[in-house]
Amino acid sequence: VLSEQSGTGPFSGTVKLWVSGRSMGIILSNEGEEIHVHSSAFGGGSLAVGKPVTFDVRKEVHIKSKKKIASNVQGEGVVKIGQHQGTIKAWIGGKGYGFAELEDGTEVYIHRSELSDGHCLSGKTVYFDIEIQEHASGRKLAKNVT
Repeated sequence: VLSEQSGTGPFSGTVKLWVSGRSMGIILSNEGEEIHVHSSAFGGGSLAVGKPVTFDVRKEVHIKSKKKIASNVQGEGVVKIGQHQGTIKAWIGGKGYGFAELEDGTEVYIHRSELSDGHCLSGKTVYFDIEIQEHASGRKLAKNVT
């Protein structure tokens, strides 16, 4: 049980939930416990739901809720900022969105609110994070586009 070993590790688990807008989520440990995680636990970026990670558990817990909090998160589930590269395949400037294509042909949706400079052109090379939108049939959304 992680509660008896807090502050030690590393432990293993799977990313259960990631909320990009709040830079936080939940890791389900192999022992079945939910461990809360913030992007500061892995140097920024996001976590890929369903992917494996290793982590430590901080000795201190959240003061009010007593939630266990992950630190030193590493592994396949960690997606660093700007980890993906693509080329703008189509950009509809009047509507403020478009699509980038990864080297493997995967198409990723881009909204202008995610652009660091506010505009984009077809053919431009861009770097970004990818968020999977479960509510939209797994559509891939580019985040933090530079």
